[in-house]
Amino acid sequence: MNLVGYHGTNAQNANSIDNVGFSDSPESAWLGAGVYFFEEYPPVFNGSQDAEWWVTTVKKYQYWVIYKADIRSSSVFDLVSNQNDRTKYETISKHLFKKHCQAGKRKEDFSCHDIILQVRRKVDVIRCIVDASKMNSKINSHIVGRPQIQLCVCRNSGAVINNYVRAKEN
Repeated sequence: MNLVGYHGTNAQNANSIDNVGFSDSPESAWLGAGVYFFEEYPPVFNGSQDAEWWVTTVKKYQYWVIYKADIRSSSVFDLVSNQNDRTKYETISKHLFKKHCQAGKRKEDFSCHDIILQVRRKVDVIRCIVDASKMNSKINSHIVGRPQIQLCVCRNSGAVINNYVRAKEN
């Protein structure tokens, strides 16, 4: 699968990315360790705008850089357009939730992070839609206010981040 993604970062990180490439987010990140991108999927999703929103609104960086990258992998867990992968996700979710409750843990402490950690060992890229309007807020709505496609390049073995360039900077 060939994807185009945008990665927003603090300008202080740009020289390191230019010289040695991207560094992984920590394992505690919502899709686990990896490099995160916003996907360009016209006409619905604008990865460049989403990355700029991330660095200015969520991270509040004064100086930032947006990278555009070509991502290639034959091992993508695709929760956007692959019904089989969505079914696998639901099956794993039900199984892990049952084990979670049987262990005496609280239902509200179960999260998608547990499911993703199970899946990510077998794939190089996770592709999913998120509702960014709910980030850092108490919004409880069924309306998706700011849908985005996020990509987490896990880099287990086969994913390749090619031709990354600075697309925009402040």
